[in-house]
Amino acid sequence: MKVVVGEVKAQKGVIRTKIVCMNKEWRIEFTGDFMVYPEEIVFQLEEELGGSPKALDYYILKIQTILSKAELFGCTVDDFVTSFQKAFSEASRVCLEY
Repeated sequence: MKVVVGEVKAQKGVIRTKIVCMNKEWRIEFTGDFMVYPEEIVFQLEEELGGSPKALDYYILKIQTILSKAELFGCTVDDFVTSFQKAFSEASRVCLEY
């Protein structure tokens, strides 16, 4: 199992994307200083992004589409995208060798 993290400074704090690589599957978690309403959107996002690795464009579109349905406080959709891109860059290097 490998774990990589991408962080970005948002308006009200930090947004972290953690990618856990295990058996050629990715589990993705978002944590940090943000509020999203409804809260279930973040869990839906994590669920839909998990699974076998895909192209970066796929993930960016999913993040933008799902978070566009929510109200974000102290952060933006772009903050989530940037945080994910940082983690993805590292995961592509580290996890795909695993």
